[in-house]
Amino acid sequence: MTILHCLCLLNFNAYYNFGLSILIFISGIIIVFRPKKFSYLLKLILLVHIIAFAIAGLTMALSYYINFSDLVSTAANFCSQNFSFKILFASTFLSFFIIKIFVAILKKKLFSKQVFAQIEIYLADSKISLNALVDTGNSLCDSITNLPIVIAEFDAIKNIFPPQIKSAILQKNFEALCLSNLNFQFVPFKSIGNENGILICFKPDHVKILSETQKPKIIRHAFVGICNFSLDDNYHGLISPDLLDDKN
Repeated sequence: MTILHCLCLLNFNAYYNFGLSILIFISGIIIVFRPKKFSYLLKLILLVHIIAFAIAGLTMALSYYINFSDLVSTAANFCSQNFSFKILFASTFLSFFIIKIFVAILKKKLFSKQVFAQIEIYLADSKISLNALVDTGNSLCDSITNLPIVIAEFDAIKNIFPPQIKSAILQKNFEALCLSNLNFQFVPFKSIGNENGILICFKPDHVKILSETQKPKIIRHAFVGICNFSLDDNYHGLISPDLLDDKN
């Protein structure tokens, strides 16, 4: 999207107009990101334009630096007809890595202190509430559906299951779980001291997230991964900060 934006501005400006940009970029954003809220769509449009103009500026700077002898003559009138696509792609990848580093630093600063949220897991007529840590290191997703995975201790949520399913989870009876009327997935993972772990996950009706800084959020498309050990005395679940975003 950003590369297309830069191409329109730098190479196809004879055909570029406001209406065309709206048609191209809003359509592309809807297709790629599929925003569910109009406010989130507006944020995406603004973000794409900011990144595009930042890359365009960096591209011009690289072009001036590489052709320093022509800097004075082209500073007032940038010649896009002779613009190098190599510089465009190089500056795009450079901007991508700069943004990734910036976002990583920002996340580390924002979540340097432990942040907690109360989550409620709904399944059939049952509901379980537990305290969860907003964990920047939790980016688990189901490889088949690409849905995010919320981690919860078995002891904290076991009462949501009927006795036969509780027994099957404890015994890791995958066949019995597959034959049950619940939607189970088995996600392989690696961790320290556990090279070939299998995380048993189930799909609840929905998960509600309650935090002090945001309105309650209902997540209808997520799995809950069951861990058979205690996480901490202060929390019994883990959620990704991405689940707190407006797009979910």
